[in-house]
Amino acid sequence: ERTYGKQSPYLVASLNTMADHERKAGNIARALAYIARAKDIAKVTPGTASPLYHIVLTTEAETFTAAGDAARARAAFDAVLALEQQTHSATLPTTLVSRGDLELAQKAWANAATYEQQAITALVATAGKDALDLWKPLFGLATAQRALDPKAQVKPLLERALDRGQKAKRGDADLAPIRDALSRAQ
Repeated sequence: ERTYGKQSPYLVASLNTMADHERKAGNIARALAYIARAKDIAKVTPGTASPLYHIVLTTEAETFTAAGDAARARAAFDAVLALEQQTHSATLPTTLVSRGDLELAQKAWANAATYEQQAITALVATAGKDALDLWKPLFGLATAQRALDPKAQVKPLLERALDRGQKAKRGDADLAPIRDALSRAQ
């Protein structure tokens, strides 16, 4: 701020990071304040077609999810997904994964399966079939499919999710649930 001013686009990424940190710490009001500021700046520069603006909107939707406000989260996700699809944003796969997380949390299994599959398709299209970030939507898809049909064959999805997660060097907090589901898979 001292160097570039309080409305500098150089602040957007830092404000978004602070919002993400506050959200993870459970400080929803502070997170939303950082997001509001980042949104106001990013809307002007770099503009609404920018992936940076999309990241800020996704963080806002994730914050509504963390707050337990599914209706606002869905509306925020719908808005950013429409913008990302319109602009062919590179951030679309990440937003789809986060939308899938919301649907999983709400036990909206069919919606979760749809968003997780869309995230997988988008990640493969942008980063290839061996993309490390595939671990999360693969696990989400397996979870949703198993909830929809307890006899669903999800073992291949779980094995692939674990492989991608291990190669991405994800921690035990991420990998333990996959291992647990894999131990119960047929």
